Parts: sequence; C-alpha cells; structure tokens
Amino acid sequence: MTNLPRRPTLTTFTAAELAIRQMPPARFVVPRFITEGLTLLGGRPKVGKSWLLMNIALAVATGRNILGEKVAAPGDVLLLALEDNERRLQARLNLMLAGEIAPSRLHLATVCPALDQGGLAAIRDWCRRLDNPRLIIVDVFARVRPRAQSGARLYEADYDSALPLKSLADELELGIIACTHTRKEPAAVDPFDSISATTGLAGAADSILILDRNSTGPTLYGRGRDMEEVEVALVFERNTGTWKLIGDAADVNRSDERNAIIAILTAADQPLSPKQIAERSGLGHASVKHLVRRLVTTGEITKSARGTYSSAGAPVHLVHSIHSLSQRVTMVNGVNGTGTATSSI
Repeated sequence: MTNLPRRPTLTTFTAAELAIRQMPPARFVVPRFITEGLTLLGGRPKVGKSWLLMNIALAVATGRNILGEKVAAPGDVLLLALEDNERRLQARLNLMLAGEIAPSRLHLATVCPALDQGGLAAIRDWCRRLDNPRLIIVDVFARVRPRAQSGARLYEADYDSALPLKSLADELELGIIACTHTRKEPAAVDPFDSISATTGLAGAADSILILDRNSTGPTLYGRGRDMEEVEVALVFERNTGTWKLIGDAADVNRSDERNAIIAILTAADQPLSPKQIAERSGLGHASVKHLVRRLVTTGEITKSARGTYSSAGAPVHLVHSIHSLSQRVTMVNGVNGTGTATSSI
C-alpha cells in the first residue's frame, strides 16, 4: 500500500471564539515608540540615527528614560554598529554616560556576517547565551542584508531580506531595530514613502520610525501594527550626545500667533470674530483674518455662524502662548502702542 502524502489542513477559529478570547496587550520595548517585533528606522545620512540608536540601547540596558518614556523592563541589548569603529563608539558612550559606570548589559560589535552567511546564527547564539535578551539593533541593515535570489522581483527581494530578523524577533519575543537610509528627496505626501527601497522592506516590518530634519527642526515619525501613530519634535543636545523629546510636532511647530489664537478661543465662552481675537491677542486684524482661515483648513478651529470662530478642542495648555506673545507684541509696539505686530508664519 502506497503511503500518500497528507493533504495540508488549516487551523481555524471562529469570530465568536476570537471575540471572547483573552489576548495579552502588545508589549513595548520603549513605550509608545518601539514594540516587540521588527522596527525599521530610516533617515538621511548624518541626521543622527546612530546617536539615537545608542541612546535607545543605553536606555533599555539600564532602564533609563528615553524620548520622554521610561523603559519598564530593562534587559540585554546587542548593538551591531557596523559603520563605526571602537574609538568612535567609546567617545560617544563616554559622552552619554557623563562619568557613570557603563552597563554590562549593553553588548557591542562592529563586524557581523550577512544574515545568510552566518550572521543570523551568530545573533541567535548571542540571544541564547544571555538571560534576558531584550533588544537587537542593526546599524545599518545593508551590511547584513541577505543576497537576493536570482530572478527575484524587487518587492519580493526587499520583503524576503527583512524576514529573517522579523521571524527571530517573533520567535524570541524581543525587539529588533534595523536601520536604513531614506532618499535625499523628501516624500511628497507620506514621510514613510522616503525609505530607500520598495515598499517590500517596510511591509515586512512591524513598525517604522523616520528621523527627519526640515525647516522646523528634527522630527520623529512612527507608525506600526501595534502602536499609535506618532509625530514628535526632537532636539539634539550636543554636550550630552542625547536626543530629547520636545513634544508632539503639531504643537511644537505651530507659531506663537497660531497658538495664541487657539488658546483664546479655547478659553472663550462663545465664538469670537477676528476683530475680537485681535483685540485680545494684540495681533493685527489682518494677520488674524489670515491665520483663522489657515486654522479652519487644518481643522484646529471651526467657523461658526456670522463669521465667528470657535475652538475645535485644542489643549488648554496652549494658553501660555498668550503671555509669551503679549511680551513680544509689547516689545514691537512700544509703551505707547505704536507699530504693528507681524505674523511669523
């Protein structure tokens, strides 16, 4: 009797079963920014990605705060700094530590084979030797990227190249960050479209972070399967080698004048006209008329009947902008109120 091969079967579950199943919440390596699984970090050359990655590595290895968040579960970190040397790494590390003892949980290497030539096995072996592997950082992914199969399409090649790291992160329930470059030209609509590859590379990742720098300053964008979309403004402190969070980019990048208008409307108990807003803020009437149109377009305020405007639910903490703006207006107008305040938009 010939032994016929078994037919493949699917393991299924019903919607009713899924609806009542107790599911654990998504686990973060760094709350809000880095989940377990594969994270792709993109950015243009020399934008500060390697500094940010070492900041994250130190935070996870020590349980420090990073980007305004406290690492809840510190553990062992492997930083593959494949574009650096030991001298440069030592200088950065000492700057960030500022005399503190270096953590033994942070492991570094400057050389690693490609994933398909022993690199993946070496990373897996490191994980097995440690009690609590928590995060692996590959800086940069191009140095360990597997060779594409002959004849493979570009999307498939990009997708398949990231799968070994994605599978390892899922298997061992830890976080892996793969650093890559973005295109020189900024993305026309979505910053995540700037990654230097087809969408296959981004498609294989669980989440994506983009470190960018534009006219308003450095910004970190984040999006993922198990995380809320984030867009935060950062500042790099050169004297400590540390990236610091300023706040949500939408709030930080608004001008003082726009903040003041939103704050006045938030505090008002009824809709206000541009003339009333100008009187309360000290701004010129023409500037207010221009700015309220912009704010309606972006959905930050709403236009009411008879040409008046109301808050669209902006945070009350923006009220501080009135005070700072009034000081600037006084400096421009002088004691006797001469001159005109101008918009910084």
